[in-house]
Amino acid sequence: EGRRATKMVAHDHNGNPGGGAFYPAAARTAARAVDQGRRRGFESPLSCNQLVSWAGNAAVTGSFYALCCWLLVFQSLQRRRRPDIVGFFLVAHLGTVVGGFSCWLFLETHAPTSSSWFSKCLRKSERWTKGRYCREHKSTIVGLDHFCTWLNVAIGTSNYIPFYALAFLGTVQYVLHVAICVYVLAGPLAVLPRVLFALAGFAGLLLLFAYAALLSFHTYLAFAGVGTYDWILKQQQTELVHHRQQVHNQHSAGTTRRTPPRADATATTNHHPTEGHDDLTPPPPAA
Repeated sequence: EGRRATKMVAHDHNGNPGGGAFYPAAARTAARAVDQGRRRGFESPLSCNQLVSWAGNAAVTGSFYALCCWLLVFQSLQRRRRPDIVGFFLVAHLGTVVGGFSCWLFLETHAPTSSSWFSKCLRKSERWTKGRYCREHKSTIVGLDHFCTWLNVAIGTSNYIPFYALAFLGTVQYVLHVAICVYVLAGPLAVLPRVLFALAGFAGLLLLFAYAALLSFHTYLAFAGVGTYDWILKQQQTELVHHRQQVHNQHSAGTTRRTPPRADATATTNHHPTEGHDDLTPPPPAA
């Protein structure tokens, strides 16, 4: 009796077991992850962006399926009509959701420090074979492209293909999402379902912009043959050179600017109105 469900361990002020305050096992796991670096996305501590991405995608997709199922059931039972083209689009939408979920699950459970089958699908260039140190994982990752805060894991050679596939499938998913909402809103619909479908379409449009921007950026990098970190460093170098050029131009313009002539103190004294008239006074008369 009186035992707490969570395992506890005592630490001293240096973090060594054996004394001091008590911390739960979850906090001890998080502290160990901070000391040793992350291994995969599902490890604690979870980032705020990671939780927002989970909740946002789940809420938007779940509410969309609920509305579409209600629409199909309402058309089939109440109006006694066969399901229209919405049902066929939903099948394609479900395929993109299953594929995207599989890619997301691989990215969150796979350790980017270890190789995978996807590593063999990329060409043996410097971009995919060069090892770089990752601060979050505290280890060298082959072909490190960037650290994704929305997945809370590094993207490298072993998981870049699932990452790109996730961006592509997410874009197709929300294109179908918006298209179905627009199609439903174009037909006869009551006020409340119309408002709900409009909100679902707007939420899907926001996520469509996010996935499309991510897909477009990494497609551009693929054609340019550079990684995300290399592109960022190149942009920073360009901005630094541009800033130095502006400072040099301003300095050159300041040195070539002519200064106004300084007034001559001797000339000012000689032209004083009260001076210079002694030699004009007549000499005193002779005695």
